[in-house]
Amino acid sequence: TLKRATMEEGWITYSLPALSNFTLVSYIHSTAPGTVTLFTSPDNEVWTELQTKDQTSGSSWVRHTITPLGKIPEGTNYLKIVLNGTTKAWSPQLSDLTATIAYGVKERQMVDSMVDFSKIYRADHVVLRNGAIEAQDQNTGSLVYSLTQMQEMVVQASGNVSLAVSEDGLSYTALDDLEITDRAIHAELNGAKYVQIMLNGDAKVSGVQIDYLHEIAPIEAIRFDEDTFRAVALYDVEPSIKKAPMNGTGELLYETSNEAIATYENGILHPKAVGSTDLTASVLGSDITAEATVDVYHNVAKNKTATSSAYYNGYAPDKAFDGNMNDAARWQSSGSGISWIQVDLGEIAEIEWMDFTWDSIGGDYAVTFSEDGDTWSKPITMKEADGKQVAVETPGIKARYVKLTGLAENAVYGLVEWRLLNSSHAGSDEDVVDTNIALNQEILCSNENIEGGYAAKNAVDGDLNTRWDVDKSHRDDNQWIAVNLGEPSTVTAVNLNFEAAYAKEYTIQISDDGKKWTDLLTNKAGAVGWNYHNLESPVQAQYVKMQCIKRGTNYGVSLFEFEVIGRNQASMEPVELTSITMLQDSVKLLPGHTQTLNVLTEPVANAASLQWSSSDEAIATVNANGLVTAHKEGTVRITACATLNPKVQAVCTVTVVPYSGLPVSVASVEIQNAPEEPMTVGTSQALQVVVLPENASNRNVQWISSDSSVAKVNSRGIVTAVAEGTATITAKSVVSDCEDQVEIAVVPKEAPSAHVLVVQYGNQATMEFNGNVEQEILDQDGLYAASVLGGTELTLTFIPKGEECTFRTVTLNGKPVEGVTPDGLTFAYTMKNSSANLTFVFETVNKSVLKTILEVAEGLVNSEEWEAAVPSVQKAFDKALAEARSVYYDKDASQEQVNQTWSNLLDAIHHLSFAKGDKSRLEQLVSIAEELEPTDFIEESYNVMAQALEDAKKILQDEDALEKEVQDTYDTLYEAMVSLERVAEKTTLNSAIAKAVEIETNLNLYMTDGKEAFKRALAAAKRVAVDSNVSQEKVDRATEALTEAMAALRKLADKTQLEELLHRANTINLSGYTSSSVSQFKAACNVLEALVSQKEVAEEEAQAAIKAYLIAEGNLKPVNSPSPSKKGSSSKNAAANTYADAGRVQVAPENSIGSAVRSVLCDTTIPFTVKHGSAYCFKITVLNGSPETPSFTVGNGNVLKTQFVAKRGNDYYYRVWAIGMPGESAGVYTQMPNETPQRQCVVTIV
Repeated sequence: TLKRATMEEGWITYSLPALSNFTLVSYIHSTAPGTVTLFTSPDNEVWTELQTKDQTSGSSWVRHTITPLGKIPEGTNYLKIVLNGTTKAWSPQLSDLTATIAYGVKERQMVDSMVDFSKIYRADHVVLRNGAIEAQDQNTGSLVYSLTQMQEMVVQASGNVSLAVSEDGLSYTALDDLEITDRAIHAELNGAKYVQIMLNGDAKVSGVQIDYLHEIAPIEAIRFDEDTFRAVALYDVEPSIKKAPMNGTGELLYETSNEAIATYENGILHPKAVGSTDLTASVLGSDITAEATVDVYHNVAKNKTATSSAYYNGYAPDKAFDGNMNDAARWQSSGSGISWIQVDLGEIAEIEWMDFTWDSIGGDYAVTFSEDGDTWSKPITMKEADGKQVAVETPGIKARYVKLTGLAENAVYGLVEWRLLNSSHAGSDEDVVDTNIALNQEILCSNENIEGGYAAKNAVDGDLNTRWDVDKSHRDDNQWIAVNLGEPSTVTAVNLNFEAAYAKEYTIQISDDGKKWTDLLTNKAGAVGWNYHNLESPVQAQYVKMQCIKRGTNYGVSLFEFEVIGRNQASMEPVELTSITMLQDSVKLLPGHTQTLNVLTEPVANAASLQWSSSDEAIATVNANGLVTAHKEGTVRITACATLNPKVQAVCTVTVVPYSGLPVSVASVEIQNAPEEPMTVGTSQALQVVVLPENASNRNVQWISSDSSVAKVNSRGIVTAVAEGTATITAKSVVSDCEDQVEIAVVPKEAPSAHVLVVQYGNQATMEFNGNVEQEILDQDGLYAASVLGGTELTLTFIPKGEECTFRTVTLNGKPVEGVTPDGLTFAYTMKNSSANLTFVFETVNKSVLKTILEVAEGLVNSEEWEAAVPSVQKAFDKALAEARSVYYDKDASQEQVNQTWSNLLDAIHHLSFAKGDKSRLEQLVSIAEELEPTDFIEESYNVMAQALEDAKKILQDEDALEKEVQDTYDTLYEAMVSLERVAEKTTLNSAIAKAVEIETNLNLYMTDGKEAFKRALAAAKRVAVDSNVSQEKVDRATEALTEAMAALRKLADKTQLEELLHRANTINLSGYTSSSVSQFKAACNVLEALVSQKEVAEEEAQAAIKAYLIAEGNLKPVNSPSPSKKGSSSKNAAANTYADAGRVQVAPENSIGSAVRSVLCDTTIPFTVKHGSAYCFKITVLNGSPETPSFTVGNGNVLKTQFVAKRGNDYYYRVWAIGMPGESAGVYTQMPNETPQRQCVVTIV
């Protein structure tokens, strides 16, 4: 968590090229609300405040999830976060920032404002003072930066400063052509890899800006920031390693020369004991290395008795010596009078160094020393200006009492940790493996239901099938249970596994004698299942007690298991072992990688009962907990033997293989186990997916349903039938285009019954309905309704209405229908077991008018009228006739093309040279007019034409009609025909409406945003559709508006997959993976968490987040396996619906051997045989409602291959495939977190 410092306003700026989106998580206390304001900038100079959305949750410390309100301004490259708050204790805190940037943007900028040395590759003989870097003692110093393709540089500097560039970081060439302005130096770097800034005399550098081209480039060099440094046992530290170029890519490996002194994992150094050890960092796949030496000291003041002057609000003096480096665990003076703090080391000790970590410094301070508490040494004085991290060497000082006194009166001093160090406690801090020391120990309790089989001893027998409970007369809030550990013990954790009758609030107490009790902790949020309590600091006790304060139900209090994690003399004495079984027969590792080997023992072993060894420590070493570290290529035998009888042993072959550096691509994805018959509503089916090759780097797949309202699929491929219909389930590789699909049909679970079927088909077609109906309700032109039994097979036959009328396209409920011919459509339909509405929209083409005009035109070819016409008229006629012939015989011609064609041909005929008053010419025009359909035209314009047609018919019947009357009638009819206004073409609109109506019936499946606009657009479209006089322009606008409104609707995501993956992510122990892959994984998890917390999530947004998570999960790169838990906590990896490597379904990682419990049942527990190439499915039942997921192991993977199939309730299904040779056999093991693996049976291949 990033906190604002002591000023009222603080800010932080991120360089984020082409920023397009982000999610910021901040915590603001309700006691003194602060604010978080965001600004964007294209250049880190001009800033614009960004409007944001803020989702809040929780009380007290309120979680704020902040996202952009709209689009982030285009061209944004920087994001500034400004925190405001007047009270430091409750000031806003930044917890997490996930940003989406354009990785394709090459032009980037690095800005170093000289806050620290983090962006500098190398700094020699310089110091940082007051926001500027200067040479030590005003001599000569240098800074080196390294980035890919550095282009330009601006240095904010004063004094004698020079620049040089290099390609290898060793040989530099001075830059002479520099542009120097007021306090700034501008330089062209021309693609250099290194740039050096030399400071001479009193020169100062206060800022650096480098423009560079980002490239995916390998790391060329690494170095420790310090060649030699100090560390303190049991205080983790992250040594600073610089790489060149700074934006280079590569995986770093870490190791120490003496793991007894310190271990080095994922860049974190874990000092364990006093001494010195060499550290080595290397770039995987190369010979690039860096070395440093660390001297580990012992903190003689840790957990010692402390006193002080008056302190503020619970910030007691012991918090400065508790080993907790969090500033919330600090001593803070009251600010009244003189502040002081003193520690009693218990005995006289040599103090070689003092380390101070301050939260706030009220002024200068002094430290004095005493051996007896009466006589004090001369003070050593430190300045406030020395900073918050201060190390002072104190050679030769010996003392029992050490006192710090603030030299500023009425000032506040806040000390997070004060460490007093020496190097004489070798071996005292070495790590010890903790176990459940309550197992089978003496138990005390308020009451026990022995007659019912619920004795108190059941709570410490290690069996999750048994439990302690009270009888009916003691179902109250005063129940308690305690365990006698048998001897004074070191306790590091207390774990309680409640049955459904749980304690909602309880206190854990400890005692030395079982009579006088001291409260250790209180839990006000007790729950069914495991409740883990890891102690910040170990405590000494012989008795541990759970005292109920408030029950969670009306029943009593019942415990499956009461674990006390820790150590005592008995736990550190070896037991005699009769057998050891290695769970991994063989392992392959990359150089620098590690893996913990697990064993089964009879009886259950503690750490002292096993001895581990390697046949060649130059190739691989193994520590006391079975952690194997690979060093160089080769093969070794790792042996685990019994301490008391070394002949009892087991062996694992470890092969250290070379690093290829190339990812293995996915070649194919295949779905198996798809249902052959339709699924019934409410049932589930687990699909299996085979991703090949088996050694593909990322074998995760994303499961997608084409219609989750019919069938939904979760992250493990389990399909659930939701409603009647058909849906396509897709399994798609998250790192390639490989995918597979299956079609899932869903049928109702209830018996078929009669439901209403409505068929709407408009006025462009006639329909013939074939099939059994219970009752016909309505049958009229364009509309049919009947009561039909669910499951009835129906046939609907549609024929175009009218001569020369054909079908061009047909849609059903807005979706295209296949099988359409110009002459008709035959549509087969099975009645759903629910009401159904089928809306057909036909696009028809009527060529009757075109046919008539074409016949007239054909008779005029080379006629007298044509011969008498001028050449331009002849050419126009011939062209119009040719086009008319082409369109008439074109089956795909639209009505619009037909109309335009006959209109053009009619106009061409009109321009031929006919004799004045020729009735034959009028007869042709009348015959054409009679073909026109009234419904095709606006009523008003058609009435004008109809009157003209009526008048023309009268003239034709009048034998005495004069030449002028014939000509005038012809002209009037012709003008009326060409002036006809067509009814707007509404096929597209009607199809859009049909689709929209289908959406409207399921509008609850869409996000709120956009619904109102959709409803308005649909209502407007319906009004336009029934308006017979509406213009084409209005129809087009209504169609466009409705289409856009439908497109703007976003389907609601079923958040089940998101929640499953988030739970899956939270169970993965990330300590065994590289920091870079973990960072990407956490970023993907943050997106999942943000979406899960949202009230509504769009489907496309959810799918993108799911894919990003699966990619990140699959890209987790192992470096070091997690160490065995010392606190009794459990961790597990999520079940993956893919084949596992080495015969293991990775549902849970391999944990250290815990207490012998039986918390799962297997449906097969006797030896049996399986044919080579065949499969067998196991059902593993987790007992007592435990939420934990079992791991499933079968030998080394050469005999049986495993696959996780499904989970239903507390039942887990696993399939094994027989891949070994006949005669080979393998054991089948299950294991729950922190429990002993159980062998269920042995499978032999035949």
